[in-house]
Amino acid sequence: MQVPKYVGLMGTTRTVIAEEGGRALFQGLTAGLHRQLIFSGIRVGSYQTVKEAVCGPLEEGQNPALYQKIIAAMITGAIGITVANPTDVVKVRLQNQTKLEHFQRKGIWYSGTIDCYQKTI
Repeated sequence: MQVPKYVGLMGTTRTVIAEEGGRALFQGLTAGLHRQLIFSGIRVGSYQTVKEAVCGPLEEGQNPALYQKIIAAMITGAIGITVANPTDVVKVRLQNQTKLEHFQRKGIWYSGTIDCYQKTI
């Protein structure tokens, strides 16, 4: 029986630091933050407008039905993730970059988030 390489949060942290160094814990962080800001910004920022389009005009004090709120949330979520998807690609590429042999073989190496965006585009 093979012992798992990663066991728990602290065990995984120790293994990553031992094998790849402390900076490896933060690879992809910038792209992850880009994704969250874009996705959440679009989702939260457009929800009210989409909800009003789904519900139509409501009288003062009247609330939309639950299904209308769910539809509005699904629409804004779909728009947000569609726009934020490229940032997910960059995040995953940066996080997987530690497999140096694969990237050297392909001739791809990213010096940072902006470089990864440029090479992805």
